[in-house]
Amino acid sequence: MDTISVWSAMTPLEELAAVKADSTLMATASSLRACNLGVPGPALVRVMDESGDTVGVVGMVDVIRGLEPKYQKDGFYEDMREKALPKGILELFITNYGSDHISIRNLVERARSCTVQEILRKPFPDETISREASIGMAMDTLVLRRREYLLVLEGERVLGVVDSFLILDAALAKAGDTERESRLSVRPD
Repeated sequence: MDTISVWSAMTPLEELAAVKADSTLMATASSLRACNLGVPGPALVRVMDESGDTVGVVGMVDVIRGLEPKYQKDGFYEDMREKALPKGILELFITNYGSDHISIRNLVERARSCTVQEILRKPFPDETISREASIGMAMDTLVLRRREYLLVLEGERVLGVVDSFLILDAALAKAGDTERESRLSVRPD
């Protein structure tokens, strides 16, 4: 595959739908649902502070994590980092975190009261990729890390997001595929 940088294939952060940091999880879930209607790609929204600066991105898994208090316990993410989980992981999970779930009434109440600011976290290294990386590297990373998307970084700063749809579109655009309408134009490096 000809080299195409991740930067040239990504969706810039500024093009993602945005929510304010003080938005509730309910409102954020509605924004996530609306942002992807009819358009393939990662369901993410950027989170903005009161001055309009982007302070992070949130996906639906983050919203669901925010709804269930046991997912907020210290050490939860460190214990459950890998998706290639060993046999017996469900039993281990129940032993460590319990099998009780909050009631539907409490879930809705939490969705209406918990804000995005409360669940916002820094990206983990395994969900990021450098802007200089090739889309081939991004494909390998998505598959091997079992990710839906990768956050594109320049140093510590998140520039945008790339997923398999964007990679395919960029490759087809580079190859001159005129039968498929690409939803992005490849940016020159």
